[in-house]
Amino acid sequence: CAVDSTALNLSNTNLWRKTKWKTGPIYRGWIKIHALVDVDTNEIIAVIVTTDKMGDNTAFTMLTDLAFDKGHKISTIYADSAYEAKSNWKDSEAKKYTLVVKFKKNCNGKCNGSFARGKAAKEYLDMSYDEWRATTKYGRRWKAESSFSDFKRLISEHIASVSDQGIIKETAAKILGYNFFKATRAKMVHRTSNGVIVS
Repeated sequence: CAVDSTALNLSNTNLWRKTKWKTGPIYRGWIKIHALVDVDTNEIIAVIVTTDKMGDNTAFTMLTDLAFDKGHKISTIYADSAYEAKSNWKDSEAKKYTLVVKFKKNCNGKCNGSFARGKAAKEYLDMSYDEWRATTKYGRRWKAESSFSDFKRLISEHIASVSDQGIIKETAAKILGYNFFKATRAKMVHRTSNGVIVS
């Protein structure tokens, strides 16, 4: 899996009213969806909806809890440097998956309370970035970005609901629709959009 977040627009961005009647849309802000994405199928397997003020790292362990509680078997999670926190390394050790994180420039090779973190940091420092990227297959993290791009292109990034409950339900419905599209396409052509054969 790959983990990342993106924003969905709560404002009506259709500019026809502004063009025709000189009245602009009401600005209602944004929400964020934090998601775990299957890098083979591009399906979103766990999601949390928050305000746009919530940091990415805060949602990480909640996402892994959701995914494992659903019965998903995850061997590796790819994440950017925003997710390089002690709690996430502890989570990876407890749930027995490999966390592949791009470390920050000033990282050290210390464990910082996690053996997995120390081992991963040492490997990151001992290799060039290109070697580390090839060895860990870190390029798969971009599957999260491509999934968000597909989602917004196919389903829309605009949320029309106004109430908190409505926003959550509409977002969930759109994600279910997106996953259904990905699954249906894979069954029709016998391979996922990433070229993985579907038996």
